[in-house]
Amino acid sequence: EAIDYENKAIDTATIMGDLQIMQMANQALSNVFDSTGNDKKAFAYYKNYITIRDSINNVDNSKKTVQAEMNYEFDKKHAIEQAEQEKKDEVARADSKRQKIAMFFVIFVAIAIGVIAVIILRSLRTTRKQKTLIERQKLIVEEQKQVVEEKNKIVEEQKKDIIDSINYAKRIQLALLKEEEHVSQHLPEHFILFKPKDIVSGDFYWSLEKDDYFYVAAYNFPPYYYNIQPFPAHSQSFY
Repeated sequence: EAIDYENKAIDTATIMGDLQIMQMANQALSNVFDSTGNDKKAFAYYKNYITIRDSINNVDNSKKTVQAEMNYEFDKKHAIEQAEQEKKDEVARADSKRQKIAMFFVIFVAIAIGVIAVIILRSLRTTRKQKTLIERQKLIVEEQKQVVEEKNKIVEEQKKDIIDSINYAKRIQLALLKEEEHVSQHLPEHFILFKPKDIVSGDFYWSLEKDDYFYVAAYNFPPYYYNIQPFPAHSQSFY
């Protein structure tokens, strides 16, 4: 269905002369044939995609070049006119600026002196308060740090004890589930795959040969019955 839709898109785009749609449709068809293993068609449509893409890029580059030239000429003309006007305005602003600078300088110096004096006084008061607060917080942090370190030591010890217990349980489980004890000489060639998710498994298997019967117990059997029938002690047949 995807191939049909993309071919229709290519036909429509060809009539409309829409290169963007043709590019996307050819790329989509290349991906579809690549995913289905048809490398020849995938490569052919990919070549079409590259060709259309390059064509679009060439058109865009030409448009950008023309636009850039037009912008350059316009900016050049505008810059000349603006420079002439700014030159005239600069002469008028220079006289006014000199008068304002002198007045602003006097006002600024007076305000700056007052602000600096206020800041210095407030800074001294704030510094004293902050120093006292920092010293108190430092003592609290040191106490909390000691508590955390002690708790971390306890947690690490508990973690080590738990892991040691799990590893010990694993050794016990592997000792109980020796593979050679569960392999029958009367079955076809087979093996046992036992891969616990974690260190020790919560499930286990069991088997026994007795009175011409072979009993197998394992967790999570499929939900249907196996037809188990007796077999001679030295027979190779088993159902």
